[in-house]
Order: sequence, then structure tokens, then C-alpha cells
Amino acid sequence: MNRLSLAIPLLLLGLPGYAQAADAQYVTERGHLMCTTTDALAEAKRASDAQDKRWFDSIKECRRSVAGQKAEVVQEGVLTAKIRVFDDDGKPTIYYTTPSVLKEVRR
Repeated sequence: MNRLSLAIPLLLLGLPGYAQAADAQYVTERGHLMCTTTDALAEAKRASDAQDKRWFDSIKECRRSVAGQKAEVVQEGVLTAKIRVFDDDGKPTIYYTTPSVLKEVRR
């Protein structure tokens, strides 16, 4: 049984669908919260839940996403993701956000 449980993941690594997922390209969706620190993301979520615009605007480490910016997944989680977003000049910035901020670009 242990050999089988080790063999299945190795077989899955060789499937063409897996290679496509690893080579996926992403862009940002519009209007999602992105922050440069996890603490700022948590604070911005609290401010948003409290509907406190003044508090929300005071958090300088956060911004709303713009549609169509090139992005890469650095670390993917269920509730949050760490992503690298490229501006128009190609300069990358690391953000913490929700996974729904990205959409896959179909080739």
C-alpha cells in the first residue's frame, strides 16, 4: 500500500495537465484587496468589515487591484495567496491577497 501511495503522485507528475498548470500565466482581476504585509491585509479586512472608510484609507500598505496586470503565484493558500504583480514598467511587487485576485490567461 505504501508503494502505491508513493507511485500515484509520481505518475501524476508526468501527466500533460500537470505541466500546463505549472506553466500557467496569470493576470489580476479588478478591485480586490492587495497588501504588502500580512498584518496590513488583516487590518484592511477588519476596516472593510467595519465599513470604516477613514480607517481603510489610512492603511498605506494596501491597494485595490487593477485588471490585467501580469502576476505570478509565489505561494498559494486556501484563504490567502502571496503573489508577485508587475507594473507597466515590469517592476515586481509582492502582495498578500485572496486567491480570487488572479485569473488564468488562456493561450
